Amino acid sequence: MPITNYTELQSAVADFLNRDDLTATIPTFIDMAEASLNRDLRHWRNENRAIAPVNSRYSALPSDFVEPIRMELADDKTRVTLMSHYEMQQQREVTNDKVGKPINYNITQGEIELFPTPDGTYTLEMYYYGKIPEL
Repeated sequence: MPITNYTELQSAVADFLNRDDLTATIPTFIDMAEASLNRDLRHWRNENRAIAPVNSRYSALPSDFVEPIRMELADDKTRVTLMSHYEMQQQREVTNDKVGKPINYNITQGEIELFPTPDGTYTLEMYYYGKIPEL
C-alpha cells in the first residue's frame, strides 16, 4: 500500500507496531525518524543554493540549513573556506580583528561568522544540504 499523506503514515506505523498502547506516541516516532534522517542523510536532492548580501561579522543561515557544501562571493567567485572556531579566534587576535573581503567562515551559534569582517556589502552564494521537508 503506498503512503501518500501523514495520516496514512501514522496508520502504517500503527499496523507495523501492532500495539494499541503506542498510538499517541506515533507522531513522536515520526519526528525522531525525521531528525535522524536530517542528521545522517546526504543526497543530491537535498542540495540547495542561497544567495544573500552580507555586510557584518555574523549573518543568518537559511531556515532549512543542515550542513555547508561550499561558499563563495558571487561578485568575483572568491572561495570562502571553512575555518575552525579556534583558528578564527586566533586570526582575529593576530590581525586585531581586521575588516576586509571575507575569505573564511565558520558556523557559530546558528549563524555564519565571516573573517575578516566585511568592509562593505558582498553577495554570498552558499551551497548547502537542506532539511528534508516535514512529513
